[in-house]
Amino acid sequence: MSSLLRAPYYSCRGVDGIFTNDSIMHTLDATTEWWCVDLKKTCNFREIILYNRNGSQDISNRIIGFKLRISTSGQCDKTTFNSSSLCYKDQQLTGQLVYNIKDCNQIPSIQFSSRLIFISPKHNEHFHFRELVVKI
Repeated sequence: MSSLLRAPYYSCRGVDGIFTNDSIMHTLDATTEWWCVDLKKTCNFREIILYNRNGSQDISNRIIGFKLRISTSGQCDKTTFNSSSLCYKDQQLTGQLVYNIKDCNQIPSIQFSSRLIFISPKHNEHFHFRELVVKI
């Protein structure tokens, strides 16, 4: 994760299996914010499910325009984030509670598989969500 707003909104909260607002990851609003998970091996995805934070529309809408980037090599760091391939960009007008991503919508020829998954906000702003589930 590129930054941490404060405890207890750690990176690991994004994959801890707890789907409540008490367990979210949360970044600052610096220049380039991102969150990453390393699956330890390249996997073919059936679906990636992103659970947005519940709350006021203001809070739920912070996710609008998020981007999902993928990479088969590297680490969860800024260098790999910058070189990763843009797979999916949210095109909703309002923040959804659940995003069911079944393929890449940016580059049709890119394979929906990866070892590293990066998620970032549209602009330089706070980024948070409840949970990411990867179905292989």
